[in-house]
Amino acid sequence: MSNLILDIETGGAADAASLFNPDDVKLGNVKDPSKVEAKIEEAREAFVKKAALNAETGEILAVGILEGDKELILVGQEKEILEATWGKISQQLMAQRNVVGHNLLGFDMPFLIRRSWVHGVHVPLEIGKYGGKYVQWHSCLRDTMLFWQLGGYQEFISLDKLGKTLGLGGKPDWFTGAMFAEYWRSGDQDKKDMAIAYLKRDLELTKQVAERLIG
Repeated sequence: MSNLILDIETGGAADAASLFNPDDVKLGNVKDPSKVEAKIEEAREAFVKKAALNAETGEILAVGILEGDKELILVGQEKEILEATWGKISQQLMAQRNVVGHNLLGFDMPFLIRRSWVHGVHVPLEIGKYGGKYVQWHSCLRDTMLFWQLGGYQEFISLDKLGKTLGLGGKPDWFTGAMFAEYWRSGDQDKKDMAIAYLKRDLELTKQVAERLIG
């Protein structure tokens, strides 16, 4: 069965800082104005840092797709990225072929769906049924992290650690996912190339892990 490997890269929205609400900060017994201000600023920085992980405060910057040896990197306007991504996923699922990712069902698919709702982009019905507490995903959406967990849902494992555990190598030591948005938006072509190289390594490593765990 031909697997389609999928990975998304996200970044905090340009206006993420403006979405921060100082009233949400728990101050405890802190009363000193300068300490209150410092605590709020610390919380603001943490909020912006984590913005890329939340569909309310983040956005999709790139989607990587790998089919066999054919690589596709989707970039541009987020709405266009979403439409193109769903087209590839829908085509794969309609043919009853696997769409594979690491933490695919815990992060990538929910983020794609929520950002699609934001933009009014149609989410293919074959993705699954999600009308209540639980989501019934299409059976061909395969998550390598869930395969490794074997039902132990609290046992989160990163792609980097899983690749190393399986003897396949890990991610680049010189780059992390948290750096992607900064490098992609830098305006420096060398840095953008480094960001894309990171995404491509994610795809290749996920492919290798999937071949070992799923076949």
